[in-house]
Amino acid sequence: MLENLDAIPWGSYEHAFGSADDLPELLRAMARGDDDGGRLFGNIYHQGTVYSATSVAVPFLAEIIAANKHGPNIEVARTLLDLFALIAGGLGFQQAHHTLSIHENQDKNELATILVREKKEVTAAHLAICHQWPLIRELMGSPHARLRQTSLDVARRLVGIGADVYPVLVERSQQEADGVARALALFGMSMLLRAIPSETMPFMAYDALPAPLTATAAEELRPALIARLQQATRGGAPFERWIAADALVARKQGLALSADELATSWRDSAEALEEWSGLRVWFAENSELRLTVAEARLRQGIGHRHAFSDVGNLARNRALRPRAITTLANFLRHEDGAIRQLAACWLCATGAAIRDNIPTLVAAGQADKALRPLLLAPLRLVLSDTDATTQGWLEDILRNGSDAACAQKAQLISKSAPASWADLLVLRLTRLLDGAPSNKVNEGHIAALIGALARMSSPERHFDLFERAAMAGCLWAAKCLVDRTGENPRTRACLEACAASADLSQWHRRNIRPLLARFSAASLQTVIAEAGDCPNADLAETLGPAAEVFVPIWRKQAARTERNGWIPLRAAKALWTLHHDPAEVLPAIIANLSPLPSHKLAFDLLESLGDAALPALPHLEKLRASVPFFGSTIEDDEAALARLDAMIARLNRLGAG
Repeated sequence: MLENLDAIPWGSYEHAFGSADDLPELLRAMARGDDDGGRLFGNIYHQGTVYSATSVAVPFLAEIIAANKHGPNIEVARTLLDLFALIAGGLGFQQAHHTLSIHENQDKNELATILVREKKEVTAAHLAICHQWPLIRELMGSPHARLRQTSLDVARRLVGIGADVYPVLVERSQQEADGVARALALFGMSMLLRAIPSETMPFMAYDALPAPLTATAAEELRPALIARLQQATRGGAPFERWIAADALVARKQGLALSADELATSWRDSAEALEEWSGLRVWFAENSELRLTVAEARLRQGIGHRHAFSDVGNLARNRALRPRAITTLANFLRHEDGAIRQLAACWLCATGAAIRDNIPTLVAAGQADKALRPLLLAPLRLVLSDTDATTQGWLEDILRNGSDAACAQKAQLISKSAPASWADLLVLRLTRLLDGAPSNKVNEGHIAALIGALARMSSPERHFDLFERAAMAGCLWAAKCLVDRTGENPRTRACLEACAASADLSQWHRRNIRPLLARFSAASLQTVIAEAGDCPNADLAETLGPAAEVFVPIWRKQAARTERNGWIPLRAAKALWTLHHDPAEVLPAIIANLSPLPSHKLAFDLLESLGDAALPALPHLEKLRASVPFFGSTIEDDEAALARLDAMIARLNRLGAG
């Protein structure tokens, strides 16, 4: 075994971490049983990507599999078969990542050259697995069910020889005694008919594939497959029924099982589903069905955590949102406290969308004190700041809750909060500053409480406390002092002490200096020098006219095109802060209007432009017509839609006038 390993010039090949000259030792360690394959998984296949060394290593992996297909080391063979399955569906690094914003400035010609090379490497890796088809087919007859299952998982990915593989999968689906293996054969048949390489495999060289299924052949085979899947939903093992029904739904063939039957199949096959979770097509084309099955699982007590996750995520679908939220709210009355907490956690993420279930949420919080921290955030979004019930819950957390709970809910404290709460915040802050040493968690708690206190009261009134917080590393406290106390000598002294403090990190001291630049010309020059050609857009507000030196850089950034929009929009904000010139910033805002989280900054800028934002109206209407999901949470989505509708209405009135 591995006799020809040293004949390969491994140094001329690469894996995920550079030269592949370490592969011989890794392969020998795997053959000896001294390695579980983790390092091989991490270099010749890494996070979905394959490399030039991958195809060269595959024949040696096959030797190790063949040597361990019987006897005590069978798990080695199964592990490497798993690696085969991953390699067969792998992509090149740039193929998988070139659309990310970190690659936006990459030279296009260079990228094109890399993609051509990677297409060859990906095709070579896929074909290397295809060449092991005799071994894979042999293992489908292994006496060990796990080996049969894994070899079937490899087979479904062999699109390059799909015409050879498909008949074997049909045979295994009829003869296999193991229900999971039978289901995987069915799943493989379904996937091969859906993965016609010329249509869906642009990352491989189609002409180099020896025996792919053609579109014509797939069309001819499809009726027999659908009939076989329908048969499996009626008489197969639980996992087989689930996979078959799932495949039929994906093919728009209708629901072959009831939601309760699907949920029961999930329960009966929980272990297998967990093992083969990568094989599930989770009704991606039918969200309503997915919600129905999740509700059935909750009713039957099957996999609550995953079922709640499904319901909570489906609340992002506007059409299903009311139903999903009502389902979650109903479980706030469940007898099991852990179930109530799960439901409350997902409800917390739905924000103001709970408006139709307010009585249920309030009653649940009154009955179970543990739910109140979770339910407070969405309830405060839809109830008045002076609502007596939620005011009482919030005050109890301020008085008796943990530091973490208190800090987390401090953002809900508004200017209209009872004056006595300021004293509670002072007490909490004093305790934090007197207690644990400075760390990121403690600093986060202090910053949250400082922000709440600044909303309720003037920093001048509690100067000593803000000063102590700034010296403890709370940048928000230092900023509040600068913004609220102006040219105060004591504020300057505090900032100078922070900038010179050996107790604060270099990062803290560097972020204090822009605040100190308002008082000191020397600090201003230091800040400008440190910013170099990557100035933070916040410097426009912090430094005022002195930030003009960065305007050429910000203009260049504002003209950039990037996927997430943050850099051009932040640059536009800096230019608006300095010049208030709509013509200078409007092109960047319009170019970066999108449903991504950066939409908040784009909307802020458009609102600050006032009537000058009128040219953006058609772009706003186009964004609204696309019915996107805004941001990352339902709360963001609803807030963004409300802002968007308000802006469109105002600009339409302006245009009509």
